Amino acid sequence: MKLAEFKKAGHWPTLLAAFLYFDISFMAWVALGPLIVYIARDMNLAVNEKFTLVAIPVLAGALLRVPMGILADIIGAKRTGIIAQLVVIAATASVWHFGLTSKLAIELFGLALGVGGASFAVALPQASRWYPPQYQGVVMGIAGAGNMGVVLDTLLAPTIAEHWGWQAVFGCLLIPMLMVLAYYAVAAKDAPGERKKVSLQAYGALLKDSDSRWFMFFYFITFGGFVGLANALPLYFTVQYHVSGVAAGMLVALIVAFGSGSVPSAA
Repeated sequence: MKLAEFKKAGHWPTLLAAFLYFDISFMAWVALGPLIVYIARDMNLAVNEKFTLVAIPVLAGALLRVPMGILADIIGAKRTGIIAQLVVIAATASVWHFGLTSKLAIELFGLALGVGGASFAVALPQASRWYPPQYQGVVMGIAGAGNMGVVLDTLLAPTIAEHWGWQAVFGCLLIPMLMVLAYYAVAAKDAPGERKKVSLQAYGALLKDSDSRWFMFFYFITFGGFVGLANALPLYFTVQYHVSGVAAGMLVALIVAFGSGSVPSAA
């Protein structure tokens, strides 16, 4: 593949914006994983409650991808992406300022972070629609490399929490989130051409296709396992092996780096 031809084939500012949107959304999505050790310490939560809480953003993100994808088809990927980022930014700013004072507050915050996890259903189609079939693999790989947001989260969040408290992590997270939103709002474009209305029957037809069901199953096992472990491993290392939050974050960052790095190479 020639780089010059690839740059002319689509719209690289949208590809970059999709990557950044996906990356920062993933950082927000898995933020509870490395921080639940510190948050739970203030509330004296049981171990099983901790694992349940870190599972909420993962499940919410998985379920919200369906309505987010449908919304992107109806009003456009860019509008959907901006709305989604504003929701996550508002929730993050609230926690930074007011904190989390109850288990219910953590659960509601986890649901809001799930909107960040649903960014997958917006960012990847937005980027891919700009490019012809021969470039779909590399485009999906570049946009999908936003998984590395998990690495940055697990690596940096515990250190910030140790020095300035866990609320400061969300304050720091707001800075790149606002910067990405500004760039996304300016640079991202929906692919040219009229959006065709998609009926509910058309969505249902996908579930009847055996190949679609197999792809969903493999995705459930592979990517679902990646995100689930990324969220749960910091807690597992601290509970099972009694390592510090910083040490657990470094271990998990090393593990998920291999998963994130395999995305573009696999594509």
